[in-house]
Amino acid sequence: KARDSCRSRPAEALLAALWSALGQMLFLQGRASELEDPTIIQQGPGGARTLTPHPVAEMLARAEQRVADISAAALRAGIEERRVRLTERQATELYGAIRTALESVGLGDREAEFMQAFGAALAPKARRELTE
Repeated sequence: KARDSCRSRPAEALLAALWSALGQMLFLQGRASELEDPTIIQQGPGGARTLTPHPVAEMLARAEQRVADISAAALRAGIEERRVRLTERQATELYGAIRTALESVGLGDREAEFMQAFGAALAPKARRELTE
C-alpha cells in the first residue's frame, strides 16, 4: 500500500499541475477572443514597422504548450490517457461554469480579478501536493 501511495503522489502532482495550466490556458483563450487583432504593429528604429504577436496571444501560445507538455509528461509517467482527458474536460467545464456564474450575477467584467484570486487560493494546495 505504501508503494501505491508513492506512485500516486507524482501522478497527483502532475494532474494538479495540469489543472493549473488548463485554468491559465482557458483564461487566456477568453482574453485572446476579445482581441480585435492578435498582432500589434511596432515601430522600430528608422520608422520601420514590424508585426508582432499581441502579448496575450504570446502568453496563450506558451500556456497551450505548457498544457501539452504536462499532458505528455503525465502520459509518460503512466497516468492513463482516460484520466488525463477527464482532468482536461473537468477543468474546461469548471472554467465555463465560473465564467457563466460571474456573468449571470453581473461580474463578468471582474473575471480576470476573480481568476487571479482563485488561482492564488488553489496554489498552496498544489504546492503541498508537490512536496508531500
